Amino acid sequence: MNTGYVCSQATTNCAGVWSAKFTITFSAKPGSTWPGSSNCTSSGAVQTCTFGGPSGNVPPAQIPDFTTCSENASHALLAAAPCYNLPPTGDIPLLSLRAITNIRNYHFEGGSNADGTKGLFYSTLTNSNLTKIWETGMVDAGSWKLNSSNYFEKTFTFTGAGIQSPLYGAGAPATKVTLVVEQYGAGGYSEVVTMYPATG
Repeated sequence: MNTGYVCSQATTNCAGVWSAKFTITFSAKPGSTWPGSSNCTSSGAVQTCTFGGPSGNVPPAQIPDFTTCSENASHALLAAAPCYNLPPTGDIPLLSLRAITNIRNYHFEGGSNADGTKGLFYSTLTNSNLTKIWETGMVDAGSWKLNSSNYFEKTFTFTGAGIQSPLYGAGAPATKVTLVVEQYGAGGYSEVVTMYPATG
């Protein structure tokens, strides 16, 4: 959606607001609501919810546990709207450039702050690869757990992305990845804190 967005290539100055809006329809029990949004209208057992998000990656959303993901769910910008498994707060954890920079610094082979205590992604992985790994974690049905730092995390199967901790996993090829996200965000969105190949 373009709301008064003006951009001049000659001066590279941009003003106005650029956002993505999409509508998802799902079946739910009467009186149920979509996590993180009250912008829903219902007709019988069908709810229609409209969401907006910041420019960049269109925020994914999970069909709540008590609903049924229909095959004809549509998304204005994607061919199919997958069902994402959100943390218990219902906030959507976005994989921001800040999070990617943090992951590259701490959890990539050759990263400026990498050490041997956690698994390391291969240095050849691109940001698109990281997005695919994040997306795999978001659709994984595994449960989110609150860790000792008060972040939600979950570990899911993903092979070929990196090695286990050199200290605790002898640098063996990793078969799982751990995704760590903020417990609370703002406006229905939170942020990925980090992500790394799991050991064990």
